[in-house]
Amino acid sequence: MTHPFRALPQAPREVPPRKPSPSVVVSVKVPPRRGFLGILAAVAVTPAAAATTLSADAGLIQICDAHPTVLKALDEHGSGEDDCPFWLAYVRSRDAIHTAVPVTLAGIVAKARAAKAEVFNPGSDTENPHGTVAETWAWDLVQDLLRLDLLRLEGTL
Repeated sequence: MTHPFRALPQAPREVPPRKPSPSVVVSVKVPPRRGFLGILAAVAVTPAAAATTLSADAGLIQICDAHPTVLKALDEHGSGEDDCPFWLAYVRSRDAIHTAVPVTLAGIVAKARAAKAEVFNPGSDTENPHGTVAETWAWDLVQDLLRLDLLRLEGTL
């Protein structure tokens, strides 16, 4: 059986601008849906999330770790409407990841994993970043790596 390409709603043409501040507080409010919150609660207590509590990018890492679950919930339960709680949770997660500026390598890796989740097509087991928000995140990650390397060379990291 052939599965068609999974087309998730794409990012709007106007994505919020990235904030240049290295200290970004990231918070995502999800709709009060028992099943969906249960999924997010399960993700929040994973060892990866527990291990990042001391990181300067702990909030970003937590959101990035939960992002594949948010995508899966949107794919399975989303209605395609703008007011769908799964779509709204996805938009909050996507925008929080997009505007965050990682200050550690762990934050950069977490954002890279979220980008991979954005482009993965489970029907064909392929990845295609073209035309997705992950395409923008890839360039952001290049800039983040270069910024961290500069800070390391200056001795401020």
